[in-house]
Amino acid sequence: MRSTASRRLWIAAACTLAGLLLTGCTPRQVGNTGIGVDAAGDPIVYAAVCDDQITSVSILVEDTGPTVTRWSGGPVTAGDVVVIPLNTPPKGWQVEKGPTALEPGVRYEAAGWRASAAVTKYVLFDTARLARLKTGEILYSATGGGTATAKSVEDFQRAACLRS
Repeated sequence: MRSTASRRLWIAAACTLAGLLLTGCTPRQVGNTGIGVDAAGDPIVYAAVCDDQITSVSILVEDTGPTVTRWSGGPVTAGDVVVIPLNTPPKGWQVEKGPTALEPGVRYEAAGWRASAAVTKYVLFDTARLARLKTGEILYSATGGGTATAKSVEDFQRAACLRS
């Protein structure tokens, strides 16, 4: 039977190793994601890549919810922004899942990613927040927390690649 001190040391080592393994698998943040609406009020996802690349963009129910819509294509590389209308993916992009209509009262998050290596910062939104956006405005996660609204794709891309 192991001593209490030996057991505690073993548990501490196992916890440290687990922590290192879990943090080692965290994808690197390579840009930002925004959400806007077209003239008909339909959602448009924007993913700005500041370095590296992404090959997929998804909308999910906030936190651990299911994927609502997912597109793949690209890649979108450093300095580029992909613009994906909910119902019509751009040339070179395919629908992997969805699109599904967004439901009132449900919070969603949108983000771009590439395997487990790179991810764009996600943006949280719901249908009520989308309804308040004007055509051309882009809601995104601001540096330091909260959300901000850009007035154009160019403004969004500039803000997306600012470092905190």
